[in-house]
This record gives sequence, C-alpha cells and structure tokens, in this order.
Amino acid sequence: MIDVNILNQSIRHYIAQVTGLDIDTGVRKADQDAPTGSDPFATVKIILVSSIGHDEISGVDRTADVDIDEIRNGLREFTASINFFNTEALNNAYKMQGSSYETASLEFLGSKNLGFARSSDVRDLTEIDLARYEERAQLDMFFNVIDDNTNVVSSIQSQEIDGTLEADGKTYNNIIEVTQ
Repeated sequence: MIDVNILNQSIRHYIAQVTGLDIDTGVRKADQDAPTGSDPFATVKIILVSSIGHDEISGVDRTADVDIDEIRNGLREFTASINFFNTEALNNAYKMQGSSYETASLEFLGSKNLGFARSSDVRDLTEIDLARYEERAQLDMFFNVIDDNTNVVSSIQSQEIDGTLEADGKTYNNIIEVTQ
C-alpha cells in the first residue's frame, strides 16, 4: 500500500540533496503552519497518485492455514508539486528540473524505490507581497513507484451441496460434501 507521507519525505530528501537546502528547516510538507522567514525554503505536496496499466496478481498458498495470500503489484505515477520561496527560488527550481536525469539523482531515487518520469516547466511566480518582493517558483515533478499489496483470501474448507435429480420418472436426492 502506498504511503503518501513516505513519498513526500523521499521527495523532500531528494530536493535537499539537489539544492543544498536543509532537510529539517528548508524543505517542508506543504500546507503546514510554519514560519516563513527570509531564508530560502521549499514545500512539497503529493497531489495525485494514479495507476499505470493493470496490476499483476498472484497467489501464494499459506502453510499455516488453508487461506491464500493474494499479491498485487502495480506501477503507479504520482505528482509532487514543489514550490520554492525567497532567495534562489527560481534557480532551485531549475536545479531540480535539470538534475532529473543525472546519475546521482537517478541513484538516489532508485535507493528510495522511485523512478523519475518527467517534469513540468518551471513557473516563475515572483510577486510583490505587501510591499515586499517575494521570489517564488513552482514545478510539478512526476515519479513512478511500485505499489505492492498482500491480502489474505479466505478459503472454504468444506461445502455441502444438496441437489435433486429427476430422470425417467424417478427422483434422486443427492448430498455432496466437498472438502479441501
């Protein structure tokens, strides 16, 4: 099962590695009540997780009981909306976009079981806010991850089947018990 919090944390670590922003104070989850200050920082919000193709489904017999473990593996794509604020916001966004195919980035993402898919254009959202110039940039980055789930499928140990068969004017009552 995909945990959006773990995905967010992995992307925050990736941003810290590429930009040099401090992981504890400079790269945060979006929509948090935190002071902004004048130091550069980034926010990350996972906004969409979607399936790509069909899941692979397999089953494994459990030795402890008669149930079956159903294993579902499927490729998912998720979108990370990344915003940069204050000094170097635009440069940090371009660093993220440019680093996407570098070996160090691909190795880091691979260590988190993530794959880079693509990114949007960098958007310059710089504006004057309450007579203060605020540099801001945003981009969406798209990543792939394998979603693997295991569910227990309960098996039927035995089933009784009652039936009546009529043929040639005769009636036959049958009770069949199927057991595993």
